[in-house]
Amino acid sequence: MEGERPVEPQRLDPPAELNKIQHFAIITTVSAIEKSVRSATAADMAAIASIYAHYVAHTVATFDEVAPTADDWRRKRDDLTGRGLPFLVALAGDEVAGFAYAGPFRPKPAYRHTVEDTIYLAPAYTGKGLGSTLLEAVLAGCAEAGARQVVAVIADTGSDASAALHRRFGFAEAGRLVNVGYKHARWIDTLLMQRPSNAHPAPARAQRGPRRSRLSPPIKGIRSWFDLQSTTVCPWSTQKSLIGGGRAGAGGKISGPCRMWATLCDALVEAGHIGHSPADRGAER
Repeated sequence: MEGERPVEPQRLDPPAELNKIQHFAIITTVSAIEKSVRSATAADMAAIASIYAHYVAHTVATFDEVAPTADDWRRKRDDLTGRGLPFLVALAGDEVAGFAYAGPFRPKPAYRHTVEDTIYLAPAYTGKGLGSTLLEAVLAGCAEAGARQVVAVIADTGSDASAALHRRFGFAEAGRLVNVGYKHARWIDTLLMQRPSNAHPAPARAQRGPRRSRLSPPIKGIRSWFDLQSTTVCPWSTQKSLIGGGRAGAGGKISGPCRMWATLCDALVEAGHIGHSPADRGAER
């Protein structure tokens, strides 16, 4: 009727039980996808180029500004595998869900025992454990190739995911380069992380034995004598008198040739080689 508020159609939400069933079905479908890692083939290069192009265009995870073509990736794969280094893909079912490889850290020959790892996942497959699967396989390939050190150069994208992944596999932070990249109208840091290859684990630190005294035998004898005197609660002033044969002058000073011994013992006390007696410590307070 005119002037009356129109009745809104009633919203029919599915029962809560149905929501639970649908949610469970989605989780089961994703987790049931068969995941595997294998060496990349020429047929995988188009998928690899597509995955990487996303990060070139939309993120600062890579400093590339022009995406390599499938032919570029094919040449890169041939070069790395020709060096005996791993170039792998992760499969989710029959689909290439990500890729990873290890390449020379620097081109100069003295760096030939150090490699740098690279991992990229298709956006739809992040957060599903594929990064761990790929990194584990790449590290195994680096060990087989005889690499001694593996380095990760991680752009500071604002997310800790890549750094956290590498920490789980034993990488430690080796340094940070500040404002070394500029992309998408922002300055970007890079985090350097490093770990030894499984083929060449870090050497264990030698365990040091108990510290030996560097005192010469005569000084050791004096120290032992004073330790004995301290246990009998003999004040330091009395110990001086004992050294001087009881010939202490006014003010507690020792006269005669025994002054040298008293001076030596004062120096030993100052250096901590012999201790004050409880009576002397009380007097100092």
